[in-house]
Amino acid sequence: MLQDYISNVYGNNIHWFEEEVKEHTHRISKVFDNKNYLNGKHKILLREDMQYKGQEYITKKLVLNQAKTILNFHTTYLLGKPISLVGSENKVKEYQRIYRHGNYNNIDYKILDNALKYGDAFEYVYLDGNVIKSKIINSEDGYPIYDDKMNYVGFIEHYIINNISYYTIYSIDRVEEWTNEGGELIKIGEYINSSGLPIHYSNGESEYINFGRSVLEDIRPILDEMEDILSKMSDS
Repeated sequence: MLQDYISNVYGNNIHWFEEEVKEHTHRISKVFDNKNYLNGKHKILLREDMQYKGQEYITKKLVLNQAKTILNFHTTYLLGKPISLVGSENKVKEYQRIYRHGNYNNIDYKILDNALKYGDAFEYVYLDGNVIKSKIINSEDGYPIYDDKMNYVGFIEHYIINNISYYTIYSIDRVEEWTNEGGELIKIGEYINSSGLPIHYSNGESEYINFGRSVLEDIRPILDEMEDILSKMSDS
C-alpha cells in the first residue's frame, strides 16, 4: 500500500519522505506554535513599549497560564482514574497484566494530553521480549500518510538534532531508518515490523481530513484578549 502511494506520488524518488514531510509544514508549525504558547511565549510579550513625556515607558505584559489548567482539567477529568476493564475473568486479568507491565495508564494519559494540546497523538505498539509496550511519538515528529482514498498507508517519524535530520519510515511490514549525518542522506537500518503502523489519534475537528484541532485554538483568543485588557488596565 505504501509502495503504491510512493510510486503514484513520487515516482522513483528514493528520498520521497523528504518531500512528504514538507507537505505537513502548516500542521507541524501549529504544533510548535502551541508548544511555545504552553511554554509561556504569549502574544502579549510582543506588546511594544511607548514614549511618555520624552521618556520610555515599559508597558505591562501580563501572562496568564490558565490554558495549562484548563487542558489538564480536561485530561484529568477523563483519565484521572485508571480505566475499568470489562469482560470475562481471564480476559480482564490478561488486559490488567498488559496494562501493568506496559504502564498503559500513563500511556493513555499522555495520548489524551497530546491530542487535546496539539490535535493529534501517535502511539507505536511493539513487543519488548514478552512484554507489550508503547512508544508515544511527539506530535511535532509524527507524519501519518493517507492516500487519495483516505487510506492510512504509512507513517514517518522525523526530527532534527544538532542540524542532523532523522527519519523513521513505518510501513505495514517493515521499518526503515534514515539520516543525513555526514552530509548525505543514507539508510542506517531496516527491521521487520510486527505490529503495523503507529496508531493515529485525532479529535477529527480540523480543516484537514483525518487530522485534529487543538483545544488551544478555542482558548487562546480569549486568553490573549484578557492578557491585553489586564495589561492596559495596569498601565493606566
